[in-house]
Amino acid sequence: LPDAVVVAAPHERWGETPVIVTTGSADVLEVARAAVEREIGKPARPDRIVTIPDIPRLPSGKPDRRAIREIVRADG
Repeated sequence: LPDAVVVAAPHERWGETPVIVTTGSADVLEVARAAVEREIGKPARPDRIVTIPDIPRLPSGKPDRRAIREIVRADG
């Protein structure tokens, strides 16, 4: 199964928006947006999906959110 993490990314209009970072397919954006809207509301919908080969991890095994945010910022 692919890994996925949601992080905040800079957005020109909104300041920040959620972005899904995954090792899986980016083809699921509309499905993810619909599910998030249904569960917690339209403002929380992810803006985009960024695919990467591996999720950076901390020594504890948890996702390294700081490194992931940097990847998203570089992806633009």
